[in-house]
Amino acid sequence: MKEGWTFTPFEDVCVSMTKGPFGSDIKKSLYVPKSADTYKVYIQVNAIEKDASLGEYFISKEYFNSKMSRFEVKPNDYIITCDGTLGRYLRLPPTMERGIISASLLRITLKTNILPRFFEYLWDGYIMSRLTSDIRNSALVHLPSATKIGKVLIPLPSIAEQEHIVAELDLLQGIIDKQKAQLKELDTLAQSLFYDMFGDPVENEKGWEIKTIGETCTIKGRIGFRGYTREDLVEEGEGAITLSPSNIVNDALDLTKCSYISWYKYEESPEIKIFEGDIIYAKTASIGKVALVRHLPCEATINPQFIVLKNINCDKEFLLGYLKSAEFKALANTIVRGVAIPTLSQANFALLPIPVPPLTLQQSFATKVKAIEHQKASINASIAETQKLFDYTMDKYFG
Repeated sequence: MKEGWTFTPFEDVCVSMTKGPFGSDIKKSLYVPKSADTYKVYIQVNAIEKDASLGEYFISKEYFNSKMSRFEVKPNDYIITCDGTLGRYLRLPPTMERGIISASLLRITLKTNILPRFFEYLWDGYIMSRLTSDIRNSALVHLPSATKIGKVLIPLPSIAEQEHIVAELDLLQGIIDKQKAQLKELDTLAQSLFYDMFGDPVENEKGWEIKTIGETCTIKGRIGFRGYTREDLVEEGEGAITLSPSNIVNDALDLTKCSYISWYKYEESPEIKIFEGDIIYAKTASIGKVALVRHLPCEATINPQFIVLKNINCDKEFLLGYLKSAEFKALANTIVRGVAIPTLSQANFALLPIPVPPLTLQQSFATKVKAIEHQKASINASIAETQKLFDYTMDKYFG
């Protein structure tokens, strides 16, 4: 943190800050088909995926005018996730559909004394750590109230200094973004290989044998009564990693930032201990995030948002490619339930179909994918080095 900076309550840089309506006021029975007079209901996935176009939930103009107008969002407002996957944000674009926030979102409208990009770096590098330090229930975490968020003291340099900080961080972030774009190109190549070899996995025009996912592997998730609270979280070295969807970056496991759970809680659920060769899949909020555990340096388990696929009896690279395909994601979305926090049940996931080509063909695909993964490993090493410099700069200003 720079010396000489003044501190001010976060509410002093906000025109307004509002949490979404009660869940009972925005339930599915109130939704109507989209029309010229409807208002869109923005949900967590919009902020998580940074895409305002996602979601097909709408309320009538009459219901908006009678009960929901105070939750309206407008271009340049920020919507921020409050439940489960915390603190993910989206700045709404000028092209957004008129709408409101759902129960699990926070709306922030900034004043002109803080730059939007400076706010974003400040939120990620400073505010979130102060908000989450007091959270006690980590099985289903929530951001504090808007009032409490507004009382957080933040550093507020001059606009000129904000511009300098943003320029420095944007330069480093731009390098990282280009490197990540290279990873996406390689992922696209792997997916193209999948389609070339196996065809559309849902249409199954090549006539492969069809099984359910549950027939190709063992599926396990964290049992509700074995959930954990903030008191069960420990420091690095004092327990096992507890994986969350934020640990999947670019379809790969990323252990840069981890939470740790006590050894007692880790041993309490042996069926969800994670090992190399397992596939983890997000079934709540960030639905569809998936990764094959290729390298795991220490003991790990999963949080309640994940299921883990074990004892896989088809090729793991093939199964991963299927789960990553756009066709499978669309199929899975047809059985997602919940609006505030979308959820895919473990039982329904197990019943989803999967084509099973000959094992030799699956293995041929895996060989090609492993060559691509070798290239990705080199790029990831470069990203890690740039990320260190970015983290150092963030810490210089906000640590």
